[in-house]
Amino acid sequence: MLFGRTYETDAHEIFSKEAYIDNILALGGMHDFPYSYNSMGVKYLWAINDDTELRFGYQFNTINFEDSFPSTTIYTPNFTEFPMWEARFKTSFNDQLDYEAEAYYTDPRLKNTEFLARVCNIPRLADLAPNVRAIAAARGITSFPTATSYETFAATVDGLATGCVTNPFAAQGNATNTARTGIYVNPQGVPYGTNANPFPIGAPIGYAIESIAGFGTGVPVKGTGDADQAMAGYVDFGFNNRLKYTLNDNFEGVLGFQNITYHDNSSVVFGMRDDNVQSNGIYGELRMSTDYFFPTNISISGRKDFNDSFNDESIWKYGLRQELMGGLYIRSSGGTSYSQPTTAEAGFASNRIANPTIETQQVEAYNHGLGINGDFLNGTFNVELGYFDTTIDHMFGSAQLQNVCINYPGVTPADINPNIITPDAFCQFALAQGFARTQTASFNQRAAQDIQGMTLDVSVDLDQWQADFTFTDMESLELNPIFGQKALLDHAGTALSFVVPGAAGENKFRQSGERAEWSASMLLSYTPNENWIFSLNPKWQGPEWAYADGRSSRLVDASGNRTTPDLNFGDYLVVNGSIQYFMGADKEHRFLLRAVNLLDETYYERGGLGIAVLSRAAVRGELGLNDSNYYNFYGWNGKPRSFFVQYEYQF
Repeated sequence: MLFGRTYETDAHEIFSKEAYIDNILALGGMHDFPYSYNSMGVKYLWAINDDTELRFGYQFNTINFEDSFPSTTIYTPNFTEFPMWEARFKTSFNDQLDYEAEAYYTDPRLKNTEFLARVCNIPRLADLAPNVRAIAAARGITSFPTATSYETFAATVDGLATGCVTNPFAAQGNATNTARTGIYVNPQGVPYGTNANPFPIGAPIGYAIESIAGFGTGVPVKGTGDADQAMAGYVDFGFNNRLKYTLNDNFEGVLGFQNITYHDNSSVVFGMRDDNVQSNGIYGELRMSTDYFFPTNISISGRKDFNDSFNDESIWKYGLRQELMGGLYIRSSGGTSYSQPTTAEAGFASNRIANPTIETQQVEAYNHGLGINGDFLNGTFNVELGYFDTTIDHMFGSAQLQNVCINYPGVTPADINPNIITPDAFCQFALAQGFARTQTASFNQRAAQDIQGMTLDVSVDLDQWQADFTFTDMESLELNPIFGQKALLDHAGTALSFVVPGAAGENKFRQSGERAEWSASMLLSYTPNENWIFSLNPKWQGPEWAYADGRSSRLVDASGNRTTPDLNFGDYLVVNGSIQYFMGADKEHRFLLRAVNLLDETYYERGGLGIAVLSRAAVRGELGLNDSNYYNFYGWNGKPRSFFVQYEYQF
């Protein structure tokens, strides 16, 4: 079988104009966000006999998109490739013993361009000519904290530009001589960037490649061509073998062995080690089902993983469903799992401090339900009330050594972050290696993440009507980093005598960021005949928070009110719908009209806190970390009211 798909669109406006800082807007950072998805592949099935088959598959996917951010980036096309190979073999040795084997190999790759605003900064003394430095020294000037202080000084020094002289206008061709708008010339057509007409401090000059690799060789990796655009990626491959033995209609068991191997495959300029990270797992599962008295289904499974780069781990899971009289039933499932550190967290970046004592993240989860099935108006119904509880322990976090390692000279107990597990052996190693106390490494956090809540599911299936409703109420508590911290006076930054007002400073725990307190959805379908299907899909969203962090969360005005309150980007209703029409003797023609956000609700899918570090005022030194105007919340816009038409032909 050959298959393929392509999807080309100008995606909806992700960020509103109000989210962008002035210099990002001036350089054209707000623009369309085209999105391109392409997929093609082949599948082959060799049916060797009635009990044995062999399958091969290959697919190649590309996803290209742009997602410039309001506080930082101007131009950010991303180019991704996802090739994947897979194979599967299955056979039956007899009526009781089956064997199945799977293998896969994937090699995703990413190239991206990221341009930042290039802004005229306040010159440092070291940037000035020796004779100008001498003049400054004679006047007792050791630095220029604001643009105004430099401009005042420069105005008194003959031949010293009050801004930036970086525009070689003579080499810009006819554009700078004829243009009347833009950053290279002023409204009168006079070129900027000369001694006579320098770029004003804080004004945008142009673009610059966003960064070099954080742990790499120090060369640009996010440019536009072969010289300065590097490929990032990884290789992931493995295989899985399992035997299934069916004793009778009531008992069966599964025994398997799985290998997963990973290594970084990025360009050497990223500085990532390409060592294999390998895990070999042995697992088994027992399943029992019986209709004695009432139907019962039970499964118990376990797994032992042998990890070459991290600790060996064991996990277990269970599942139970017990039917009762009158259509009632109970169900319960639970178990454990774990998550290994990422390559950066584990120190697989060649120039990053590795913490060999970091432990895997542990998860323990349970899910229970009580429900009833029955008949209703010549149809069926199901109602279920559920409860879930998940605990995540040894979560990963990062911190400077001086906030974790008490053994460093000058570090006091007051400096230590109480939420980080102190790895004594690693701290001794870090000091012996001469790592600076301000360097950052990854650690495990002391506090566990507890997620629990209730669910309600109701479904009704009638002759022409079907309805499914789901409601989830979730409490996902995390330690509140602002708890008990003193408020700071806006603009001045001085600590006040009271803690941050409201829940931000008075609650030890808070709902995790970007986890809704409750959500609900419904799918309502009407099928008047075999040709038509009408569907309505409303989705309700409760409070969901993006939190101010660090200094921004503590700023208050003279009346004691927070000047950067947390953003609740929940509390909205989005209604989607569709109409389908099938035509032809075998219903081989399918026409689909799909509507998104019928009520044209304005809502955010995510929330973020931007900083104005590249704004004109911040660069000029008129705005800083103690100013509430330095921070602004913005959201990822949800889709506006949209309509899509689709046609399918099945043959």
